[in-house]
Amino acid sequence: MSTPPAGSWKARQILTVPFGDARSLGLSPDGTGLVAARDGEVVRYDDEGRVVWRVPLPGTGSGPEPRAAAGTVVWSPEGDVLFLLDAGRLLLVDADTGQALEPPVRLDAVDEVTAVALSPDARRLAAGLRSGDVLLLHRGDSSVTRLRGVDPVAEVCWIPGPRTSCAWPRRPPRSCGSRMAAP
Repeated sequence: MSTPPAGSWKARQILTVPFGDARSLGLSPDGTGLVAARDGEVVRYDDEGRVVWRVPLPGTGSGPEPRAAAGTVVWSPEGDVLFLLDAGRLLLVDADTGQALEPPVRLDAVDEVTAVALSPDARRLAAGLRSGDVLLLHRGDSSVTRLRGVDPVAEVCWIPGPRTSCAWPRRPPRSCGSRMAAP
């Protein structure tokens, strides 16, 4: 995917929603839904700005930094599942109803999750942990691969190419580097 040149974007509609203190916004893959997360709740809006559902988030987290950002939102490419990161817990939510879905058992009882990213092909979810480890969830069979680390993970991403993930620690060493793995 490439970014169009400056000035070539054409918006068909501008959606304004009353959610001034949002910590994270997520636009659905088809552009018909917007999810806004803030401390305490997540709200899904339709393409006309009407509330579809409102879901309270379960916790506020505790302990020293880094702490998971309240309400980080990641949509599945199909637009049917939302991955929400709140107070160190990874929550799965049905995007149409707002109902909680069961997370994979191997991700339900892990250290505090500090970052999440879905691979470009949507087959794997990377979850960075406060412990410094990164878990790679293979969505097809729910198997989990653990990449060992030391420093708390601040961000995870997927680098275009042959299934390469990247994790960035909160406090990188002076010679700034990242950990990468190709599962």
